[in-house]
Amino acid sequence: MRHLTYFDMDQLKAILSERSGEDKLGTHFELISPSASLETSLTVSEARFVLFGIPEDLGVRANFGNRGAQSTWEIVRNSLCNLPFVESSFPKNIVLLGNISTSALYNRVDESTSVDQLRRLTSELDEMVAEVVFAIVSAGKIPVAVGGGHNNAFGLLKGTSKALKQSINAINLDAHTDLRHLEGRHSGNPFSYALAELILDRYAVLGVQEALTPQYIWDFMIDKNDQILCQTYDAICLREEYTFDAALNKALSFVNQKKFGVELDVDSIANFPSSAESSSGWSIEQARRYVSLVGKNENASYLHLCEGIIRSTSESKYAKALALLILDFCKSRATA
Repeated sequence: MRHLTYFDMDQLKAILSERSGEDKLGTHFELISPSASLETSLTVSEARFVLFGIPEDLGVRANFGNRGAQSTWEIVRNSLCNLPFVESSFPKNIVLLGNISTSALYNRVDESTSVDQLRRLTSELDEMVAEVVFAIVSAGKIPVAVGGGHNNAFGLLKGTSKALKQSINAINLDAHTDLRHLEGRHSGNPFSYALAELILDRYAVLGVQEALTPQYIWDFMIDKNDQILCQTYDAICLREEYTFDAALNKALSFVNQKKFGVELDVDSIANFPSSAESSSGWSIEQARRYVSLVGKNENASYLHLCEGIIRSTSESKYAKALALLILDFCKSRATA
């Protein structure tokens, strides 16, 4: 398939850190050969989940965010593959596909590249992501994507919606709404574009930091209150208007009447290195509970982890956290 770099056995062997008497999780993932079409290969696979990366920070840069999300996928993939094998992780239920090929886009970027140019490149990336996701969902599988910026939510929503032939819903654990103006594609407006293009029907966002959200977005959400449910971090953790679990169940009830995407922006997690890192936010345990609970719902149609900036193995604890989130979702969804 175009725009896709497949992960193969030679690459797997190169990243595994062998340990006597211990089997690695990566050796039990299914790998796909590029010799047949992606949809054909996935259709005959018995695995349920298809894991792939989107190594880019174009959408983040187009939204004036911190660079660095381009490197996250590779480090998370390596961390996940080097976890010890245990039956309860259901590794044979996961296809380790590879990653979206973004090098051609980066060949057109240098320090003089304007914001408008970055936004046009982000729009091109949308189509690349949507094409891969369409093939995965058409084969009856569940995409699990590691980014990359939150801009890629649009491609995931578009590809899933096209494969299912209907609009879908989304639930998002995030410090921001990502409902900025339709001003050219970037990481701050995937959901406003998806609503405008009738790809997205209902959207529930959990954990928004009130002080970080412009007034025009509050006005937009009030105008769209039949389609958008926003429960803020301030209301849950500062004013204690409801508990985390109560807010999560309310958000899930808002979207679970039809197929929905599961979004997790790591800038919602306190002190997690990201494009908009904050000292205030959820814990890793709350993030894991989020993906575990929503993953139990039969309408959960993909998982998207985004905005992390992990540049080296010295930040392995963050890569391991994302690896655990992947397994948490897949385990919950597989046993639902």
